[in-house]
Parts: sequence; C-alpha cells; structure tokens
Amino acid sequence: MNKIFSNKMKKVGKRGLLLLIPIILIMLYFGFPSSDNAEKIVHKLLFDSNSKLDDKTFSAAMNARFSTGTDINNLTDFVKVFNGQCSAVGDDKFSCTLNLSGSFCVANNLRLDVKIGLDRKIESVNATRFSISC
Repeated sequence: MNKIFSNKMKKVGKRGLLLLIPIILIMLYFGFPSSDNAEKIVHKLLFDSNSKLDDKTFSAAMNARFSTGTDINNLTDFVKVFNGQCSAVGDDKFSCTLNLSGSFCVANNLRLDVKIGLDRKIESVNATRFSISC
C-alpha cells in the first residue's frame, strides 16, 4: 500500500512541477506581486479628502526639504524638474510656480514664495495653491 501511495505522489509531484513552470514564467515576465504605497501616503499627507492641496502641510514639507541655509539653486533645480519657473522678486525673495494639474482652460498651480538671505540661502518657503481659467 505504501508503494502505491508513493508512486502516486511522485506522479502528482511531477505533474505539479509541470503546472508550476508556466506560472513561474508568467510571474517572471510580469513581475512578482508587490506593493508600493509611497505615492498614496504622500498624496494623503499633502492633500485633503477633496484632493485639495493643504497649503500649511505642503509649506511645512517644503521648509523641511529646503531648510534654512539651503542654497536657492537647490530649490530652483527642484522646480525645473517639474517644468516650473522661478524668478527673483527684489533682493530677498524668489517666487516659483509649479503646475499641479490642468486641462483645457483650467490650471491648478502652486506658488512658492521664498525668502532668501544676502548669501542666496533660503530662510523660509511658503506654498499657496491657486487656480487660473479662461
């Protein structure tokens, strides 16, 4: 009896292995299941339930990322990555604009008002969301 059971297990094992090969190949081709909640967490942190940017939280995040003493070029390089623009406003301020989202005739933008010292180092960043339309 043990011999019969042992032979059946060997056959099932070989068949099972043959069935696993296509599954393994599919997983290799499409990738193994994984999770990445980073974007969802950042969105939930910075935006309210209506997907409206929380200016106060975003300003705090920008001040943490570009803290006091950071060279203004670090911030302007960051803005350029997102096709935004920065311009000097007098000797002690920069104003940067980034597009958050948009469609025909409507755009949701972000303005960064940056206070800088004489050494071109950031003193503070204030973020404000604004919309423009036709």
